[in-house]
Amino acid sequence: MIPRSLKELEARLTLFLEELLQPMGRTERRHGARLYVEGLLLDGERKPIEPMASRIPGADVQALRQFVGQSPWAVEEVQRRLAQKVGNLLSDAAVRSVDETLFPKAGQHSVGVARQYSGALGGIANCQVAVSLHWSSAETSCPLLWWLYLPKEWLEDGERAEEGKLTPRTVYRTKTVLALEEIDQALAWSLQSLPVVADMAYGNDFSFRQALRERHLLGALGPPKSLEKVAQTLSCSAWRGVTWRQGSRGTQRSRFVMRPVWAAHGWSEQAHPPRLMEWPLVEWSDSEKQPTKYRLAQLGSETLGIGRFVRIAKARWRVEQGYRELKEELGLDHYEGRQWLGWHHHVCLVTMADAFLRFEQTRLKKTLWCDLEPAASPSAASRPAH
Repeated sequence: MIPRSLKELEARLTLFLEELLQPMGRTERRHGARLYVEGLLLDGERKPIEPMASRIPGADVQALRQFVGQSPWAVEEVQRRLAQKVGNLLSDAAVRSVDETLFPKAGQHSVGVARQYSGALGGIANCQVAVSLHWSSAETSCPLLWWLYLPKEWLEDGERAEEGKLTPRTVYRTKTVLALEEIDQALAWSLQSLPVVADMAYGNDFSFRQALRERHLLGALGPPKSLEKVAQTLSCSAWRGVTWRQGSRGTQRSRFVMRPVWAAHGWSEQAHPPRLMEWPLVEWSDSEKQPTKYRLAQLGSETLGIGRFVRIAKARWRVEQGYRELKEELGLDHYEGRQWLGWHHHVCLVTMADAFLRFEQTRLKKTLWCDLEPAASPSAASRPAH
């Protein structure tokens, strides 16, 4: 890259970070954040603080460690500004995705680490698990919020809670509850209301689906394969071919069917909760002998055609690719600190770096509809035009 291009990129990064870093207060904190984001964006396979700092002129290892791990800057306000920035500039979102990812660990001291199930691995691993909320479209995905899941043993052991610097108000919350808190936070920030997509772990939870209904949100969720019984009753004429994307591997097409169902949750216990109509979306590829994928939609009072539902359901794939990019390119799972605050600071800064890359990609597209120019200085704004 030529020097002029580098200077232009640095100027755009400065503009991008300016408003986001204001809640950090002190100049040294904003400077530390800028250095950390630069380090994440630079080439280099390993991105713990020490090797990353060695690649940044003028960076101090101890100062960066203190900034990320202990400095009391308000991560929630930074996240709010970042989420609103993403919503304003990347406005072609299709869905809001709930997902989770793991952070493998060798030891037992990093906050939240335990031997726990990993859907990505399909088994038990010694790891941390984070629940995240993403802005997603068929082309790209950008995380908005992260919460670290705390297994019960971390809250029942006072010594471990102290080691991880958990606050006394921290209580046990399931992953489903964490996901709903993230959705509520996005709604409280007045972000665009979008359909929610999630995998089987959330779609199989009746209380999660009910909570989405209470919030008047559309959902496209991965339910259990008990819906096979529904698919087996359908005639061949019920299936419709749908093409949803032209990708690098060519046209993405399959056969789908939608039919209304009513969940029987709680009826065996005579609980009799309100029964509302839901819509299974069953996929049957031409190359398979039987249906392979099942999703469940709750549409409320809306009418949703099968084409749009397929596009909504398929938008979730981009999150998994996004996780790989966040880990391989931006060091999402490279943080070596062991405490609660430092972990959330790190993932917030990684999210900033990722969002900047998404903006750069969007800016280079011919279909870019909006770009921001630097704000005028107060002195310039006060001068009359000639």
